[in-house]
Amino acid sequence: MSYVTRDGATLTDEAIEELAERFERGELPGHPGRILVGRPRISPERLRLIGAKVPESLVSAFDGKAAAHNQTRSQRLRMLIEHDVAEA
Repeated sequence: MSYVTRDGATLTDEAIEELAERFERGELPGHPGRILVGRPRISPERLRLIGAKVPESLVSAFDGKAAAHNQTRSQRLRMLIEHDVAEA
């Protein structure tokens, strides 16, 4: 059987097995590109940190709601701010 990669190259089962064996030996083909350290950017704009003091019980409830939606606190806050600004 053969497979076509996203860039159009064709890989056979034999080629995949050979690559797997090389990976297991620690041989990585190609050359590393530019290495970026840190988290991926979430915006092309410069980011600013904002803060607010909130009662612990509210933070706990908010974190629970974020977790229920598979979000971090920051993701949920950004989503709510974007939604609020879009309504204006």
